[in-house]
Amino acid sequence: MSRTMDASSEARRITVPKESNAFPFPKSDDLPRDETTQRRSRKEKSGWKDKRGRNDLAQETERQWVDDSWFAEKSVDGDESGNMGENKAHRTLSPPKSSSVIEHRDSGDLLQVDEEWASQRRSKQEFGGEDWKKRQESKRMEKRKKQHEKRSVLQDVPAAGNEILFGIAPCWLALQRARRVIHRAFITPSFQESDRNEARSILAAMENQVDMKVVHRNELDRLTGQRPHQGVCLETSPLELFTLSDREDVLGAQLESFHQQQQQQGDCSQHHPVWIALDQVKDPMNFGAVLRSSYFLGVDRVITCVGNSCPLSPVVSKASSGVMELLDVYAAYDIPLVLQSMSSHGWQVIGACSSTFAAANQEGIEHVPCHQFTLTKPTVLVVGNEGYGLRSKVRTVCSKFLTIEPGRELHPGIDSLNVSVATGILLHSLLGTRK
Repeated sequence: MSRTMDASSEARRITVPKESNAFPFPKSDDLPRDETTQRRSRKEKSGWKDKRGRNDLAQETERQWVDDSWFAEKSVDGDESGNMGENKAHRTLSPPKSSSVIEHRDSGDLLQVDEEWASQRRSKQEFGGEDWKKRQESKRMEKRKKQHEKRSVLQDVPAAGNEILFGIAPCWLALQRARRVIHRAFITPSFQESDRNEARSILAAMENQVDMKVVHRNELDRLTGQRPHQGVCLETSPLELFTLSDREDVLGAQLESFHQQQQQQGDCSQHHPVWIALDQVKDPMNFGAVLRSSYFLGVDRVITCVGNSCPLSPVVSKASSGVMELLDVYAAYDIPLVLQSMSSHGWQVIGACSSTFAAANQEGIEHVPCHQFTLTKPTVLVVGNEGYGLRSKVRTVCSKFLTIEPGRELHPGIDSLNVSVATGILLHSLLGTRK
């Protein structure tokens, strides 16, 4: 049906008088006798119906209602020439699903139809019909393509047995020390164009030596678990711990070797060595912060547990700002036995404890505030777990406990510092006296 008809003629054609039972649309005999109409007439005579049980006339009725609803809305909102339609009641007209749902309204001048179905049909017409469908399908295909590309990039990274080292300082120091096997490097476009001296140094060190790949920042976010990678990552081999024997004879030889190494470096006899032992410190951020403080303040060696302790992971290297790549970290299977052997070789074992634990004084061991302690012999400082502190069999080996005095009256439940912060304060007190 032509859409150039005026709204008033459309209204007259689709209204149904109350006193009349006539169908509101022309019968097939009144339609033009073209080829389509003739074919439809033959179908009607043979009783043809589609899968929904509609004959050809019912289908034509739906098509007419679609055209009428579209034309009525254009008439209400105004046509292309700016003329406003007069019959605003047509705005509620919508096409039926089939001729069987057409019912008379109480007023008798309009028909009750399926509004939801009509709204969907009008939306498709307003957005371009088949063209709109094609655009939506094209958008879905493009979205799936991008998702597939995102999953496929760096899908096999890291390879089995390797790890992802991230951050400017860890990557730069790892390239300098060459303690790791570096397989591949991943950088962002912004890092490649950066003017920072560190970035230029890393790119120069990797040039013609490491396979570099420029990737999107989201890929590095996925590799690092949303951690601050600063635009550069290295796929490397893990960093191994050095082994510290718990046998007294072997440990004695290692201590003697350590003293000879100090003498060769020109250290005076008054420069007493200071080691730090971490008893089951599990948090990688704390472990990295302790390594950074130990290196900065001048600790000679760091010992950790083999089991039930934080490993040398990329997170630790990042938290230590790359110090883990420089500092030799030793591991012992039995920390209490190692401490006992060191004590028998003339070392003093000092434990770190909170002020609350010092007030209890359960072991009867002397507690000394850190600012009153003086370093007089080789010393090893033992730091305990974040939750429960030093184990009982470690506390029995200690000759003294160092405490940090609070500057105010503490609220119940807050009786200590973070393990990395407390370690930094204690190390500063200890190492500040060896001059």
